[in-house]
Amino acid sequence: MKIRVGGLIQGKLLQALGAQPVAMSGSEVYEALQRGVIDACEFSTPEMDLAMKLNEVTKFWLTPGFHQTSTINGIIINKKNWDELPDDLKAIVENASKACYVSRFASSTLNSAKATNEILAMGVKINRLSNEDLLIIEREKNKLMETLAAENPEYAAVLKSQIEFDKTIAPYRNQLEPWGFGKAWGSYPDLK
Repeated sequence: MKIRVGGLIQGKLLQALGAQPVAMSGSEVYEALQRGVIDACEFSTPEMDLAMKLNEVTKFWLTPGFHQTSTINGIIINKKNWDELPDDLKAIVENASKACYVSRFASSTLNSAKATNEILAMGVKINRLSNEDLLIIEREKNKLMETLAAENPEYAAVLKSQIEFDKTIAPYRNQLEPWGFGKAWGSYPDLK
């Protein structure tokens, strides 16, 4: 199965699971699905999937989105220019960025909820991965992360930080299940 996916790690994980990852720009996805160049795709949030009209060329929706557990928004500023800003302006940029992120997260969540309802009303069927399938994916994910961490010390440092964060919030997040957002990791890669 040929699947369009964004990201090196997601592609390697799909490959480990037996799929053939395909890299292509978002502008090519609709036609590639329509013509059978790819069998499936990962694109974005339901809000964006609906805007791209992917429901016109797909019949099924695989959930949960194990390949992308969060979306990152950010602002990129030239370090030299940032360093030259006075502290009061840095604080304004930081606060405005935080406010923008919270606003975008809220609107995206609502818009994706509405888009999900529209997509389902148009006849797209949900196929939900079983707990057994999710455990297989998690095992392969951990193997991949262990390999990448062994090859790249910077990756290992970031991953260790993420694991510590997840271990800190997991007890609280688990108290929210099944109603809260996200799922705590069931196991962790063995980092040397």
